[in-house]
Amino acid sequence: MNAALKKVYLQSPGFVQDIGSFFYKGLWYERFYKKIKDADYLDRGKTEEQQNQSLRKIVRHCYKNVPFYRKAFDKLKLKPKDVKVKEDLDKLPVVSREDINSNREMFLAKNISAGNLIATYTSGTTGSPIKFFLSQKELLYEGARVKKQFEMAGIDQTKGHFRVGLWLGREYWTFDEKNKVVFFNPHYFSSRYMGEFISLIKKYRFECIRGFPSFIYLLANYCRENNVKDIKFKSAITASEILLPHWRKAVEENFGCRVYNQYGVREATISAMECKMHNGMHIEPTNGITQIGDNNELITTCLVNYTFPLLRYNLKDIAIITEKKCACGRETPRISSIQGRTNDIIVTKDGRLYDASTLSNAIKHLHGHIKECQFVQNDAESLIVNLALRDREKRKKVKQKLRDALKKDFSIKFCIMDNVPRADNGKFKFVVSNFGDMLN
Repeated sequence: MNAALKKVYLQSPGFVQDIGSFFYKGLWYERFYKKIKDADYLDRGKTEEQQNQSLRKIVRHCYKNVPFYRKAFDKLKLKPKDVKVKEDLDKLPVVSREDINSNREMFLAKNISAGNLIATYTSGTTGSPIKFFLSQKELLYEGARVKKQFEMAGIDQTKGHFRVGLWLGREYWTFDEKNKVVFFNPHYFSSRYMGEFISLIKKYRFECIRGFPSFIYLLANYCRENNVKDIKFKSAITASEILLPHWRKAVEENFGCRVYNQYGVREATISAMECKMHNGMHIEPTNGITQIGDNNELITTCLVNYTFPLLRYNLKDIAIITEKKCACGRETPRISSIQGRTNDIIVTKDGRLYDASTLSNAIKHLHGHIKECQFVQNDAESLIVNLALRDREKRKKVKQKLRDALKKDFSIKFCIMDNVPRADNGKFKFVVSNFGDMLN
């Protein structure tokens, strides 16, 4: 479809756009992008009004077409008219991962034909992966959202980028020529392959690298340690792991770019992205409604997925949200920090907490000696600390500093290794807690 026809379509009334989108699915992408592009700048009252309109629409859909919610509403003697604004969501039960895994078919909308279902999975970081479904329409929304996030980082997505973090099987890299994306397999991020990754970066010269921050950090460190000074990016977009402060600093210093942190979940109930101010991640207002539950856990309600809708879904991610307006001019609330999931936090025997940010800050003066560090808790009184050191001769100093940082709260076992192991999905876990059930 040419540009002139797209312009006519986007200026047409809603019912005309509905007809056009039915016959030409790609128009949904244009429609979504127009809707979300500047949604952050709307007056908060207008944004809330639009969210409430979307909420009423998806609640009616859930009651009519989604067995899980029909049963939940009837049990509570509620009707769709009882949930008109976001404050009314508190009338509904919180949905957990266990609810989804135990009742998957009941979350699937009955009015979506089987031929339109696209199965997808969460990463399984917090346990077994969740299987859920999208339609092509929801994937087009996702594409429009990603385009917006690239633009927030000052990047034209169509010019290509490097992607770190997807599982590629046995291939250590691959090139998606259509979308101009070079994928690096994180399972091959070792000194054996790092030189080849550097050669590929020099060959394609894309301005952006996107993906797991721990691996982008390893790449930056490799360049520093091997005096590779001609690798520069315009932006780095990080996601899927907690971005530790020393990772951000190393990437920005070695690649001469700014890091834009992004937060999102495969369930598509929330997405957030840093702006040029780098002072928290703006929550995308068209995506869903975000609430804060017990222990600062994110409770999210999706406004765009009609195939597998989730209302009041507990992500088990612990976050701090600020309502203060950003200096960039966007009106949307920001996630000022993701402190991790309930199993990303160390708990002392008297109930005090060490989250990933606190632990990272406690060892910030050791980053010159530590390549990678991982805290593993299996019980209330002891910790395992996995360490990959730049210089093993410094292990005595590093051990003592870590003992001091943890204030004798734990008995510590140190494991010195060449590389800290990754999870099966390739992600780096700074904190691994097998004791986090205390928080639930």
